[in-house]
Amino acid sequence: MTGGAAYQHVYFSPHLDDAVLSCGGRIARQTGAGDRVLVVTIFAGTAGRAVAPPSARSGVWAAFGNVAARRREDRRALNALGAEHRWFDYADAIQRHRKYASIIGITAPRPRREAALQAQVAAAIEEVSCQHPAATLYFPLGVGNHVDHQLVSAVGLERQRIESRQPCGILFYEDTPYVCIPHLLGQRFDQAGIRAAARLLLLAYLAARFARSRAGARRRAWLTMRPEPVDVAAVFDAKVSAIACYESQVPALFGDPDGLRRLLRSCSPGAGQGALQERYWRPFSIDAG
Repeated sequence: MTGGAAYQHVYFSPHLDDAVLSCGGRIARQTGAGDRVLVVTIFAGTAGRAVAPPSARSGVWAAFGNVAARRREDRRALNALGAEHRWFDYADAIQRHRKYASIIGITAPRPRREAALQAQVAAAIEEVSCQHPAATLYFPLGVGNHVDHQLVSAVGLERQRIESRQPCGILFYEDTPYVCIPHLLGQRFDQAGIRAAARLLLLAYLAARFARSRAGARRRAWLTMRPEPVDVAAVFDAKVSAIACYESQVPALFGDPDGLRRLLRSCSPGAGQGALQERYWRPFSIDAG
């Protein structure tokens, strides 16, 4: 539910957990400072669930199918962080098409049949952003290539490339837990045409560029981003507690709450320096590569 006052921060979450998994620390800091935060979940609906194959309603996928339970979990998690929610009624990928009921299918490049859905999502996001024109908007990078994350990320990237009208700008967040898998962040940057203004990706970027030049690839427009790490040590326990509200998801993703805590610590961008961080990426220029 949303109130009448303007929000300072609006997070676009592909599913009923992604924003808290990826940004729970920053959200806790923002609400603790008195800011109003809205989390908009895109694929939180039931439309089209009749197309889901039996395999999408059992086994490893079963935890993702009970939307009513997941909405209750999401409400509890966001209440714990002091944020508000809005749920769109688009069905998630495994309920839209049989192809997505496998890891290979759900992480493949977005098929053309999703173009109409992407246009609908873009229009819905535009409506929200117009309602809160001074808000900073947060989109997933799409790390891990889950088709729903790719779709929401594509909307954010397109907004940045052709508009960039928001006074406070657009930020992109690293998708947890996918970003904890080595090399997936660099892979996503190359796939999405993002140039990282950071040493940690410089070698991967040069290697990818060299490979493309040898293959005679066409020149492309690159969106350059700079990293913005956020220290979340003071709110780390609050983040873990909020994530634990997603009782249907934690066992499938992390095994148990202790596994969740260990993974978040180990894949923190500042783990090597003993820091607990979340990292965001801010676009600042477009150039030809």
